[in-house]
Amino acid sequence: MATESKIPKLCQEEACVSEECVTEQEEDKPKLHFMPTNVILEVEGRDIHVNKQVLSDHSPVFKAMFELDFTEKHKNKIQLPGKKYDDFVYFLYTFYYPERLDPVTENTVLRIAPLAEEYQISLVKKQCEKFLEKLCKSTARDVDKQIEISTLVEYTACAEQFNMESVLPSAIQLCAECPTESLKLAGMENKLTDDLQKVFRNVEILYWKKN
Repeated sequence: MATESKIPKLCQEEACVSEECVTEQEEDKPKLHFMPTNVILEVEGRDIHVNKQVLSDHSPVFKAMFELDFTEKHKNKIQLPGKKYDDFVYFLYTFYYPERLDPVTENTVLRIAPLAEEYQISLVKKQCEKFLEKLCKSTARDVDKQIEISTLVEYTACAEQFNMESVLPSAIQLCAECPTESLKLAGMENKLTDDLQKVFRNVEILYWKKN
């Protein structure tokens, strides 16, 4: 039997207070009070009840969708194909409710960053960049702290794809310290552009000369 997702459900009722709105790990947090809703986002066949104005205030993409002459403007339910329900809910909780702003984490950054880019929410994109920058720098300083090579390659590719310039120096340096064969197995040659791979090779050469 499939287990039910532990992600809090977005409720339709105004000022909803529900035990379903918090996870077991958040029982000590205040119960959430949701704003009135006037549109439904359908993701993977599941409904997310949200407010057009809140989305428009944060995202120029949603603002255009709801205010300009798009087909979605007059719909009560909007389908978002190609999205994952859990990822989208994590994404919403990084900006939607002032009462509860969930931080970007190692488990969510790669899921949230593409949505922040797609919907042009610069605040959330900056959160992702700051998180990856801090994580890579702290890993570089602490010999006992490590990032799995496959994950490190994903972080580097994410930083390049979404123009997170503050992340790339530390990420590339960490990659340069990894075995070449392991980087190949992680798909680095396919996930980074040729230009960034040239930068990486230069950093790699300098690193191994010093060591």
